[in-house]
Amino acid sequence: MGIAPDSRHQFVLRKGPVPCFMIFATAAIGFVGCDDRPNGDPNSKPAPDSKQMLNDKYDLIEMNMTEAQVDQIFAGHPRGIEQVSPKVKEGIRSFERNSSLIPSFHKFYDEKPNAIEHDFYIDVTFNEAHLVINKYLGEYIK
Repeated sequence: MGIAPDSRHQFVLRKGPVPCFMIFATAAIGFVGCDDRPNGDPNSKPAPDSKQMLNDKYDLIEMNMTEAQVDQIFAGHPRGIEQVSPKVKEGIRSFERNSSLIPSFHKFYDEKPNAIEHDFYIDVTFNEAHLVINKYLGEYIK
């Protein structure tokens, strides 16, 4: 005398591989069909890489550019501003003879809104005359 097999288990054993195969086949077809071009349009371009776009804009910044020119390059990018403290300015004045190289404030331009860890930003330093004296491309890291 044995225990009668549960009909549900027989169904799962017989039908189990079919749903798994269907899931695998659907996923495989989906991956093969993936393309950066919407609707298979050969004239459309893939979505731009936001880090590369930020890097291209970084390359456009030149020393002695005005604040307005830099703001125009980064139109639409989130930004922040930070004043350089008077103590830091005094410290720099003690060894920097050229007053045009003494920083007055920094502007930060984020890669995208609500930037998080591993997103990129550009830090541009301006002097009292609102001209670029330094630039830096960085990554947000904890």
